[in-house]
Amino acid sequence: MVRFFYQPPDSEYFHVALLFRVVKKNDPRWNTIAYSDLGRTSYVSLSDMQRLMAKLAHSLLQWDQSATVESLETYKTIHSYGYGMGIKVRSANGTAKSRIAHDNICETLATLYGALRTPRALWEFQGFRLQYHCQVLGYNPDAYSERP
Repeated sequence: MVRFFYQPPDSEYFHVALLFRVVKKNDPRWNTIAYSDLGRTSYVSLSDMQRLMAKLAHSLLQWDQSATVESLETYKTIHSYGYGMGIKVRSANGTAKSRIAHDNICETLATLYGALRTPRALWEFQGFRLQYHCQVLGYNPDAYSERP
């Protein structure tokens, strides 16, 4: 599972966390989105997650790793990690956390673009980037319904 979250200090609305979770392509959740207290969960293929993890690993981000599998915060308890976008990667082996400085969000998220090939996940990621005023080419806001 990979989660992205940033609440700009002067934002007029709450920015919902975006999570990516792996399911098999024959799972009915694949290529769908689910809403919960944790955020918007987009279900992707294993190959999408592997590409996303590879891009994160080759980024210039600094990671704090722990063998502890941390729980996920809800919208009531999540915070913005000091004016930057928090990234949390959770697996059976532990948790890794990093942050993107608020002035590098668009540039950093753009480097992850090619990782996602599951259509709904890519659309969700594009919309997520738009919330932070990033340039996103080819985004069709009407491609999917906002409700699951």
